[in-house]
Amino acid sequence: MSAKVCQNCQTENDVSAKFCYQCGTELPEQIESKQICTDCGIENPEDAKFCASCGVSLSGRATDSHPTPKQPRSSPKQPVKRRKKKSKPASAVKPQSRRRQKVKKTKDPLMTGLLILGAILIIFFYVKSIRQADKLSDPYVEQLTGNIEIENRVRAVASKFVCACGSCPKEPLETCACPTARRERDFIRNALYSGQAEDEVIAVLNKKYGGLKANDQSIPGGGKVNLTIPAPVDLNSADNDAIASFTNRAEIIAHFTCPCGQCEMDELKDCDCEHPNGATEVKRFIDEKINEGSYTVAGVVELVENKYGGKIR
Repeated sequence: MSAKVCQNCQTENDVSAKFCYQCGTELPEQIESKQICTDCGIENPEDAKFCASCGVSLSGRATDSHPTPKQPRSSPKQPVKRRKKKSKPASAVKPQSRRRQKVKKTKDPLMTGLLILGAILIIFFYVKSIRQADKLSDPYVEQLTGNIEIENRVRAVASKFVCACGSCPKEPLETCACPTARRERDFIRNALYSGQAEDEVIAVLNKKYGGLKANDQSIPGGGKVNLTIPAPVDLNSADNDAIASFTNRAEIIAHFTCPCGQCEMDELKDCDCEHPNGATEVKRFIDEKINEGSYTVAGVVELVENKYGGKIR
């Protein structure tokens, strides 16, 4: 057993002493000195030269009544703590992100409805423009003649109307180029050729197509005049020796059926088909021969019969 050493003044005291006789400091309980193996940490007697556990030499090694336990060669890895990402302040948000946020906010039901409505209107006007273009590209050819007097009368009657097709924005009938306007002017032309008065033609045209301008609503006979085309004349009559004119046009047309063989119209005067050898082509041929001023009514009828056939027997 060794002496007790005062931790205050380092004075050695008897083993049985409880207080230092030099400074009076309380002495701790004395324990038996032992040698601690620094290699394996096992306690050995004070006079031992080798470790009783691992056999390591204890000579020259310091003894320690309170040895420090041996540290393991490799300490276990401590769990890595992940740092939480701090949210960036609003001022640090990139401009592009802000724009995306604004776009998302604008996608409300009202904006969506307006976009859908705009798309519908665009499609509607696009389809309407296509239909109007299709009408303007109609191959119907107006049967213009070289008779200046008749053409002036056609324009005079047409000036009292607007186009009745429903697609044109109230275009004047005398200048509109759509197929309906062309057919209306041909209707006027044929009526005037047959000898009808302009007032009668206006009444019948308004009844058939409509479109009479507001300032021309006053029509003699209340618009109830019936347009009739004269019956075919006797080609053997002495009166047929005169040169044919456009006043005889309806009489010549009344002698024929439509010779195309593809439409349901029987009489040429009622047909406007565009088929090969059809009504439009035959009527144009008749106008050309009348305009030449070299043929009688019977002569024009004979030319049409020889070229197209279809004469009513």
